[in-house]
Amino acid sequence: MATLRRGDTVLQRVIGALGRREGEPDRQFMTMPEVAPPEQCPLKPPDAFGHSENMVGQFERRTVLEDFDSGLEYVWTRARHRQPVSAALLAAVSDFFLGAHKRSRGGTSLDNTLRLCSLHPTEWILCTTQVAGFANGVMQGSQCFFSQDGALLAISSQSGLLPHTPNP
Repeated sequence: MATLRRGDTVLQRVIGALGRREGEPDRQFMTMPEVAPPEQCPLKPPDAFGHSENMVGQFERRTVLEDFDSGLEYVWTRARHRQPVSAALLAAVSDFFLGAHKRSRGGTSLDNTLRLCSLHPTEWILCTTQVAGFANGVMQGSQCFFSQDGALLAISSQSGLLPHTPNP
């Protein structure tokens, strides 16, 4: 566990669980949806809260599917600096969860649980987000992350406060 503080104020707390059981065969049950390759998908419009100096600006994102009525978003994502797939990269990508629905953009993350499945090499990561719902001003949902050739990289679940003022 790591805790980031300013004086006596806790700013952020991170908890990690590590481990593995040797000798168990890997098996993937979840399959990547059939989608167009990243080159055939339009750039995701610029994030009103992102710019070249913050984390959002460090990624190129291409929209595959955006269905606000069903709470679905599929986005191809890659780091502009083309770094290899790592737990840190997948954690950063999973934190774009609140951008998956127009009502949640500009919200505040409350928690994020990331479960690694594979660090399969890939240039682009397909992020499939399913918003479960909005309740009491909080958005909840889950994501799956796939390599370009369909390997399941990670799954995550997250909740976040909706912004006070809805985005247009």
